[in-house]
Amino acid sequence: MLATHLASAEDTADPKTAGQLAAFQSATSGVPGPRSIANSAGVLAWPAARGDWVRPGLMLYGLSPFPQGTGADFGLRAVMSFETRVIAVRNVRSGETVGYGGTWRAARDSRVAVAAAGYGDGYPRSARAGTPVLVGGRRAPLAGRVSMDMLTWT
Repeated sequence: MLATHLASAEDTADPKTAGQLAAFQSATSGVPGPRSIANSAGVLAWPAARGDWVRPGLMLYGLSPFPQGTGADFGLRAVMSFETRVIAVRNVRSGETVGYGGTWRAARDSRVAVAAAGYGDGYPRSARAGTPVLVGGRRAPLAGRVSMDMLTWT
């Protein structure tokens, strides 16, 4: 397998990608083996980068790799959904905190649900408090930081 990574393919006006494709072609000319070049932006914007294998990333989540536009603009849809179960419901008093570092503080007496899923399962650790999750088909805001194996929401 001959592979490279397109570091700037999401900027179609940047000449780096065309130069990188030319350099890869020159370096691998006459060398046998399948070629893997394109990431998500390469698949969508650089036909010459498709090679024998592609490595879509963001596309698999229905997201656009480009700063302008959305995944829907390219006909993209997520290839998976993330489902889990509620494992606990707790009452939290006004002023109490939830999650690592106590970054979420209850503004009023609340009920907080805990789900058996976290960043160890692939849920983004970067999701901030307030990020909506679907619970029984309705949106609910995350409360606190995403932990390795639990999410909490109000």
